[in-house]
Amino acid sequence: IIGWTVDHLLGQVDYVIVSDNGSTDGTRDLLADRAGDALQVVDDSEVGYWQDRKTTELAMHALARGFTWVLPCDADEYWSATDRRPISAWLGGLAPSVQVVHAQLFNHIPSTLDPDVPNPFQRIGWRQREHGPLPKVCVRARPDVRIHMGNHGASFDGAVGPPVSGLVVRHYSWRSESQYLRKIRNGERA
Repeated sequence: IIGWTVDHLLGQVDYVIVSDNGSTDGTRDLLADRAGDALQVVDDSEVGYWQDRKTTELAMHALARGFTWVLPCDADEYWSATDRRPISAWLGGLAPSVQVVHAQLFNHIPSTLDPDVPNPFQRIGWRQREHGPLPKVCVRARPDVRIHMGNHGASFDGAVGPPVSGLVVRHYSWRSESQYLRKIRNGERA
C-alpha cells in the first residue's frame, strides 16, 4: 500500500519523509522510482515501537528543512481536505494562531464485494459509518511540539488555541493473513 500512499501524498503536500523501520516487503525498492526532490526515505534502526518519539523526531526533521506543517501519516492512511483542495493549500489558508488540526478517522474494511483492482484506495469501498473515537492530528512545525502515540494528539510547551477541523483520514487496514502474522511476530520481537 505504501506506493499508493506516497503517490497520493505527493499530490497533497510539498514533501514526504518515509521512515523505513527495517521493512522486509520491498518498501525501499518500491519507493526508489519515486525518489526525488519531494521524497526522502530515512532509516529507522530502532526496533522498539516508540511511535510518539519517532514521529516527533521526524517532525523536527521537517522543521529543520523549513516546513511549516507536519502531517504524521501511517502507510495505510489516505488523507484529504474536506473541501477537496490539496492539503498544502488548505493548511496555507489557516491563521498563524492555528497550531493543531484534527482529522476524523474513518476505517475502511475489505469485503467480498470489492472489485479486483490492485489499488486498495480504489478497491476497498466499504467503510464504517461513524468516524473513530480518536482523531488524527496535523500540527504546526515547532521546536516544542510532541506528537502523541498513534498520532492522535500533540502537545506543546505552553498553551495553544483549540484545534480546528477540515481534514479527513481514511484508514485502509488491508493486509493478508501472512502480513498480519508477520506484523505480530515482528512486534513481539521488538
